[in-house]
Amino acid sequence: MDINLEKERLKKELDLVEDIELLEAIHKVIEYGKSKASKPYPPMSEEEYFDRIEKSRKAIQEGKLITQEEAREYFKKKNA
Repeated sequence: MDINLEKERLKKELDLVEDIELLEAIHKVIEYGKSKASKPYPPMSEEEYFDRIEKSRKAIQEGKLITQEEAREYFKKKNA
């Protein structure tokens, strides 16, 4: 894959986007990717790992987060 061709393809796609929420989501993904590249997660103990899973499940149940499937459905509807 040629990175310059991929960048040009994305620029063209972004020019067509009219949904501000989608643009904000794309921006967050890019920012996350940049921060993750510069600051990798430190290793976790097994206890920390399972604690993180439990906190994530609780946040989903409380409506603070959405699942990946819910995000897919949201964007399918927005782009239909």
